[in-house]
Amino acid sequence: MSITIVGLGPGPATLLTGEARNILETAEEVYTLTSEDRGAFTPSQHTRVHSFDHALYGEHVMQSVVEELLSVARSSSDVVYAVPGHPLVGNATVASLIERCMEESIDYRIVHGVSQIEIACTALGLDLVAESVQIFDAIAPKFAPGRSVLILGVGHAGVSGLREQLLKSYPADHQLSIVDVNKGQVTGSLSVGELDSLANSNSSICLYVPRLELTRNLRTLDGLHSIVSYLRGADGCPWDRAQTHTSLKPFLLEETYEALEALDEGDPAKMQEEFGDVLFEVLLQTQVAEDEGEFDLGDLAYGIASKLVRRHPHVFGDEAASTAREVEQRWDILKQAERGVERSALDGVPTVMPALAYSQALLSRAARAGFAWPGLDDVLKKLSEEVAELEASPSQAEKQEEFGDILINVVNAARYLEIDAEDALRMASHKFRRRFTQVERLSKERGQSLSEMDIAEKQALWQQAKEYLELSE
Repeated sequence: MSITIVGLGPGPATLLTGEARNILETAEEVYTLTSEDRGAFTPSQHTRVHSFDHALYGEHVMQSVVEELLSVARSSSDVVYAVPGHPLVGNATVASLIERCMEESIDYRIVHGVSQIEIACTALGLDLVAESVQIFDAIAPKFAPGRSVLILGVGHAGVSGLREQLLKSYPADHQLSIVDVNKGQVTGSLSVGELDSLANSNSSICLYVPRLELTRNLRTLDGLHSIVSYLRGADGCPWDRAQTHTSLKPFLLEETYEALEALDEGDPAKMQEEFGDVLFEVLLQTQVAEDEGEFDLGDLAYGIASKLVRRHPHVFGDEAASTAREVEQRWDILKQAERGVERSALDGVPTVMPALAYSQALLSRAARAGFAWPGLDDVLKKLSEEVAELEASPSQAEKQEEFGDILINVVNAARYLEIDAEDALRMASHKFRRRFTQVERLSKERGQSLSEMDIAEKQALWQQAKEYLELSE
């Protein structure tokens, strides 16, 4: 029981290796990915050739082909699977097949062939190494548009899906070169948006995608990073070059607040814009750090990625966690272990946070460390005590202190109720603003000034504004 994987070369039978030709001419049965691949060799009259055309239209192309080959191998002594080009270049089914053979202890061997890469490079006059060209199978490509791309086996993949994948990163008018490896030449060009015209192409077609210029690589993080780096470079922007970590702080804060406002409004378009502005501020700060030799984007990515892996052992390791609460508890344990036993559980909570958010973060950290009132009733009782102490305070300084105690107990109550105090106050403030604005409008309609109204008139206007807004919302 064994599987021989034979490389058919780029198409013409003249480019078959001697070993490949000998195997294909003497085998009793040969399996090819598509019926088109049969043209790459001349089987003997005793050879039965099968193809997987039927599997190429299924949802899981690779799985279907691999499972069928393994099934045949288990029931017969030898299987010959012939694939275009070199078996280990751009043939997605081969890698999966080899992996399964190793798992099931099925013998396999590779018979090499000339790949489409060599032919395409010759036709394009392309040096793969000098140009840092990416090479992908058309079935599942992932592109970095800042580098050139060679896409193999276009005829084996739905070009509509390939077009959609390219449009995620490239402008629709970006020009591609068409290479027919059977002919060994470039046969034309087309734009990304015109890719559907290749729907009936055969497996000998490759596509060369030139790299995007800086100002056109606009849909990837790599492209954004390159633009930020250029802005800080010698030919970039004087303002960007002049910035420091300190000078950029106000912009990061402002953009963060604008992002929070977009979240409150629930407007996806505005969220996209504001999240992008926050990302720009982070990338600009990172570029300043790189220019100063402090750290770079790779260090930034490694720091957060490695932390996420370490602190999710229930996902990336052998531990188990079935609830969000279990995850939080484990996170705190891991964080404390990383920081060392002498560090406080409250270390790391930024003191520059808004006061409500800061106090709630402190209370939450303390509670997760084991310090909290038994329940909400105890917090409310403590709140009543603080109100009484406020009323009994003789001086302004003591009143301020007691009022602060009231606020932190209110925040603690919010924590028990699983309410974000900062969000709750922000929502209440927005509601007050809407109602007060309506009160102003109503007072102007009556030709009255709010300052001249008595309390009963003001309350009536407030109630009228409240009812109007409730009906309109």
